[in-house]
Amino acid sequence: MDIQNIFSKKLLPITLMLLATTSLFAQKVVRYDLYVKDTLVNYAGKEKRAIAVNGQIPMPTLTFTEGDTAEIVVHNQLKESTSLHWHGV
Repeated sequence: MDIQNIFSKKLLPITLMLLATTSLFAQKVVRYDLYVKDTLVNYAGKEKRAIAVNGQIPMPTLTFTEGDTAEIVVHNQLKESTSLHWHGV
């Protein structure tokens, strides 16, 4: 069997399968910019200080697919240090 026959019958299908699999399952970068700042909310008829993320309480849901690269940039617009805590599924 010459090298061209070996390539076309054995290596070519494997190469094509690997290329297709890689492109199907290629990870992507998912970026979120989170802006943390003070806000006022109406709680039981009274204005109360609250901390919102992107203007929302609770903070927005961050969605990723397994294999994605997560880029989360937190912009702290408070006058104090802060941290964020969330749970994944």
